[in-house]
Amino acid sequence: MDVTPLVFLVVALVAASVFLLLFVHTDEPRSEAPRPALITQHYAPGDTVEQPTPYYAAPVPESPDPLEVSANTDKKALLAIALVFGLFAMMGAYYTLQTGIPIRAYAGTTMLDSSKQKQLDVSVEHGAETYASLCFDCHGKRGQGDVGVGLPLNRPDNKYRASCTATGQNDNGKTCKQSDDDAIRKFLTDTITRGRAFAAPRYSMPAWGRSESGQLNEEQVNQVVNFIMYGNWDRILQIREEQSLALEPNPPPTPKVPDPVTAGQQIASTTCIACHSFTPGTASANPLAPNLGHYATEGPFNDPLKALKASGDAAWLTKWVTNAPAIKPGTAMPKWEGVLTADQISWVVAYLQTLK
Repeated sequence: MDVTPLVFLVVALVAASVFLLLFVHTDEPRSEAPRPALITQHYAPGDTVEQPTPYYAAPVPESPDPLEVSANTDKKALLAIALVFGLFAMMGAYYTLQTGIPIRAYAGTTMLDSSKQKQLDVSVEHGAETYASLCFDCHGKRGQGDVGVGLPLNRPDNKYRASCTATGQNDNGKTCKQSDDDAIRKFLTDTITRGRAFAAPRYSMPAWGRSESGQLNEEQVNQVVNFIMYGNWDRILQIREEQSLALEPNPPPTPKVPDPVTAGQQIASTTCIACHSFTPGTASANPLAPNLGHYATEGPFNDPLKALKASGDAAWLTKWVTNAPAIKPGTAMPKWEGVLTADQISWVVAYLQTLK
């Protein structure tokens, strides 16, 4: 129940009553003095006279009563004081009701808290509708990741942990702190917005954020995050049923595992080509980067990497692509760990080993 209109109505009625009580003039109207009779001119019969002009003498205005003037001035001052007091009283009452005194109608919460909760409830409901429409087939009926496609979202670690007490434990008996919820929110928001790539045959999480060419704006992403953190997962099937949608997930087909050499060539042609040339006899874009056209038979080209290969380490080329500076400090070859996945690095290595 929103009592804000009721509060303002009561304040307005009180102000109106004060106004009527103090400032409505209740004195009887002052009786005006009777006007004098018209003065007429009399002439003898046969006299030539001008057309008489009737006139009357205007009464001399009375001087204002000093006591009455003083009383009116006092009333105006009281009116100004009452208006100022009423304005500040309404502002104070509104601020107090919003942020201070718990309202019994809200079971001990303030109006501001109740408003925030209502906004959150609306956001959670919109997030549930978005999940039921876009996430259902991959993450499942209750977000448990039991479809075999998306990861589980309905986990205690993803729930809002307002119960994190001074002892540092939440309802799940796990260590927590105030910043945990912010970290969870950021992780969920970033993942939904940007997606999450995995190597086939594992499914990749698509990027849903509009900033990443997806179809959800920032508020819609925030609504989904609110549902994951605060929502009731039973609501998903209810929404699907209300919208006459299938009640069983329909997951997408399993991604095909790419050919390692072909996939490696695609990565090299879009990433490694910035520095290296893969055409024999053609100079590389970076003078410090060797031509890799015959790398399988002519490589490696630096002494630390040659020593690593001579040591019998079968993963020498994988280690080089993963973190070249760890093998040869100061090299122009960047560290690709964290930029490419382990599978993508293995594909690049497989492609390099075919360049004979």
